[in-house]
Amino acid sequence: EEFQKTLTRSNDVFATFKQEMNKMSKTIKKLEKENLTWKGKHEQTSKSMFTMAEELRNSKNRNEKLEKLCRALQLENKNCREQITDLKNEDLNLIEDKGGNT
Repeated sequence: EEFQKTLTRSNDVFATFKQEMNKMSKTIKKLEKENLTWKGKHEQTSKSMFTMAEELRNSKNRNEKLEKLCRALQLENKNCREQITDLKNEDLNLIEDKGGNT
């Protein structure tokens, strides 16, 4: 009789242990699935960040080129305005010279 009680308790403990193991197994599977999801999101984010960094570098390079072009165009514009002013002055001098000679 005592042996039977001990055996029953042992079976109960074993059944409880088995239930706990099943719960833990389910929890582990769930966490592993979650881990894979997070790893995928991490990889996706890393790729996006790399792409964005590359786009930023390209944008900076384009910006530098455009700034250089802008400075060159501003200088050319200034030179053209100076030439126009010089030509106007020459025309005025010619008109004055003709007006004074007649």
